Amino acid sequence: MADPDRPANLRAFPELAGSWVPAADMRRLAAYKLLAAYDNNQAGQFAAVTGDHHGLERRELGDPSKLIDTTLGYLLGAEQTIVVPGADHAGNDKPTPGAAEAADLQERLRAWADKELWPLRIQQAERCAVRCGDGVFTLAWEPAKQRVLLRTYDPGFYFPEWDEGEQDSSEYPSRVHFAWELPADPLRGLKARLRRITYELGPIGAATAPGVTEDGRAIREQVVGAEGDPVLTVGDTLDAVTGSVQRTYPWAPGHPSTTACYLSDAEWLLEDVGAAHDLYSLPPDRAAYRVRSDGGPGPPGPDV
Repeated sequence: MADPDRPANLRAFPELAGSWVPAADMRRLAAYKLLAAYDNNQAGQFAAVTGDHHGLERRELGDPSKLIDTTLGYLLGAEQTIVVPGADHAGNDKPTPGAAEAADLQERLRAWADKELWPLRIQQAERCAVRCGDGVFTLAWEPAKQRVLLRTYDPGFYFPEWDEGEQDSSEYPSRVHFAWELPADPLRGLKARLRRITYELGPIGAATAPGVTEDGRAIREQVVGAEGDPVLTVGDTLDAVTGSVQRTYPWAPGHPSTTACYLSDAEWLLEDVGAAHDLYSLPPDRAAYRVRSDGGPGPPGPDV
């Protein structure tokens, strides 16, 4: 596992041999696969594939899986409940200031958690964190449902991208990707593809609208006015001094921000991803972007 590029290890991790997998992430992904093999009672098969001729003779009694489940049980306890500080005082004879608002917020958060299957997603992500040391949650606004969607990912789909000199244990990357391969589907006439979902923090720009290239690929295009000037999204303002676009978010009233989180969801044919490209340098002119019914990026989620 120290060298995932060894021929024996490539037999154990054939999916890591794809040219789009960044070299810096190979050891991390190989470690996930090894830990998952122990969890699924496949360590013997794993050893046999990597050259251990006695690997299939090993007896596996499920102890790693039991250890993971026991640790998860102690970590999460019998139940998980969303609690807003001060909400319990709303029913008192003399409620504290803000108690009614806290109780209302707690009720709305619990209703949202029920819709998003919050306890199940917590268990799913935390079990993966106990097994692999990593777990991933995402929150994204869904216009059709008019609420934030909570999703969990296997960390093997997760690829943080750090700029040179940016990586710091106390910081968070400004750009992260989720990527996986989609198999070919001859019945639907679909070739094997690579799907990549990207979240990126960047300066707020002009408004965009869905568009189509000459070859029929879906893209986002900048909206311009009658005189060719960029059009701002409703609610945004232009700072005449700095030239930056500002936006006030509901959770930070009175504090305009110049930063937004951009979501893109695109696919590439595997045949178009050559050895010259990895996940971080995929050719944009070969991408086909997914869009929702309102023209925004497609909702994230493993499509397997």
